[in-house]
Amino acid sequence: MTDYKIVLVSWADAHCSESGWLDLDEYVDDGEQLVYTTGFLIPVGDDGSKDKHVTLWQTISEDDAIHAMHIPVAMVRDIKILHDPKSENGAIFRSE
Repeated sequence: MTDYKIVLVSWADAHCSESGWLDLDEYVDDGEQLVYTTGFLIPVGDDGSKDKHVTLWQTISEDDAIHAMHIPVAMVRDIKILHDPKSENGAIFRSE
């Protein structure tokens, strides 16, 4: 079992305006595009992390992982802990 927390990250993604040519004086900025990503939170300095980023991995085994998401810290708006393996009430389901 991994000691990494599972989190939900809310962050401002880069986004595009409407497609096609636009008159710049008619352009309206519609603000941030918030998106949400879940995964195993890897602390900066641990293998698989990236400096100045919040790093999430989708799937982790003992020594391997797949599907990393590196979100620049400046784009992060909120992080909620969904599961903390160090919590006594950490298991939602456990097979016998």
